[in-house]
Amino acid sequence: MQRVSKRLESEIARVLTDSEYTAYMPKLVFHNPNTGYKQTITRINAFDIDQDFLETYMTKYALNITVTYPQYLMLQKNLQGLECTVILYQYSAKLAEDVLTLPPIILKTKAMMDRIDLSKQVNTKSLGSEDIVGTNADSPAQAELTMKVPVYLIDPAAYDTRHIQINAILHDVTMEDVLHWAAYQFGFTRVNMVKPTNTIKYSNLVIPPMQSIATLFPYLQQTFGIYSKGLGFFIWGTEICIYPQYDRDLSHTYTSIFAHLIHAPKGSYHGLDSYSKVIDGDQWVVSITDANVEDASTKGIENRGNVHVSTNPDNSLDYGVTINEDGNVERSKDFITVIQNTNNNSVSEKSQVLKYEGMHSNIYLSTSEMAAYDGVYMNMGWVNAKPFSILPGQGIQYHYDDKNDNFAVKNGRILKASYTSVMRASGNGESNIISFMCTLYAFLDPDVQQDTTLV
Repeated sequence: MQRVSKRLESEIARVLTDSEYTAYMPKLVFHNPNTGYKQTITRINAFDIDQDFLETYMTKYALNITVTYPQYLMLQKNLQGLECTVILYQYSAKLAEDVLTLPPIILKTKAMMDRIDLSKQVNTKSLGSEDIVGTNADSPAQAELTMKVPVYLIDPAAYDTRHIQINAILHDVTMEDVLHWAAYQFGFTRVNMVKPTNTIKYSNLVIPPMQSIATLFPYLQQTFGIYSKGLGFFIWGTEICIYPQYDRDLSHTYTSIFAHLIHAPKGSYHGLDSYSKVIDGDQWVVSITDANVEDASTKGIENRGNVHVSTNPDNSLDYGVTINEDGNVERSKDFITVIQNTNNNSVSEKSQVLKYEGMHSNIYLSTSEMAAYDGVYMNMGWVNAKPFSILPGQGIQYHYDDKNDNFAVKNGRILKASYTSVMRASGNGESNIISFMCTLYAFLDPDVQQDTTLV
């Protein structure tokens, strides 16, 4: 077995002693408040959860359930306005029963599903022609027919806001004011936000028409700048979280709760029911899988530049140019903005890779792009994971042994948590026990620190 430092071994033991329950007995309740329809489903084949904090702004749920033919017809009949409550009862594998002393995970969602081709799901010879179009299910044979149906769920806040579009001209506002105003327009009463790097007060700030929640915040970052190290925003329940995506400073977060990811030696600690635990309010996770790490600094700098040059349109339009005695145009240094990231990993010592960014006055475009490759991208597995315990853009600490078997810690920020369900039959034969295999993606401190300066 791979050698482990005493510090790492101690932290692993601390987490794995009296760890959490991470198996669940699931139940679904479909209901339609408009029609009074209600149906409980316990035969769940899959329940996958994708929380990509980098590429999207909402959680994606993918269900697969087994229903009878009459149940399917009723679901289709009540599809408009259909809601689904997902209940995950914590389950003890040792006792083979629900842990009733612990609260279940309860998700209230909107439900969507496509009409399926019944001819590919059931034996159509047993159904009349009317049944094929989904209007009749009276015979005993039809009532016993079952089929697997995919269902897609969405959080109500995301569902309600995704089609809202806004535009406005705001006066005497800071970027923090704009973000709070926008969140309110989209229906959020609580905003978890890291204070913007941009503190400029704008006498007039124009938000053009047709801006949705998917486009507004990127527009503000692109046009004016919100953060110097990238933008992240995500709907979490009934709240919205806004934060600098590539800022590894743990003090620049909207929550005091952190995630600690421990990389255990491969081949160790297999077969346990749980690999996580809440300690002093923080979520601790032990990974027994490989950790894939890619340092983006060299590739990013060599391909995308470590010196960004842009022309400042504000100064260019306000001031003219002068012609010197040689007939050459002379411009004020205020016309040009140069942002340099020291290249410590270059092939040639002190090399400079120039990139012209065009005409713009938003320096955060360059600093955010540089921040995205001033670090290490890492992904690792979490066996028997606990869903919804990793927060959007959460500050993390990665605990590991370096190549010299010395304990080390890197700071960073979470990018994505993708949960794949693992199902096994329960003792009653009517429902499945569900656990999750999660892949965590994070952005961490680089092996060699870069120095970003405004020249």
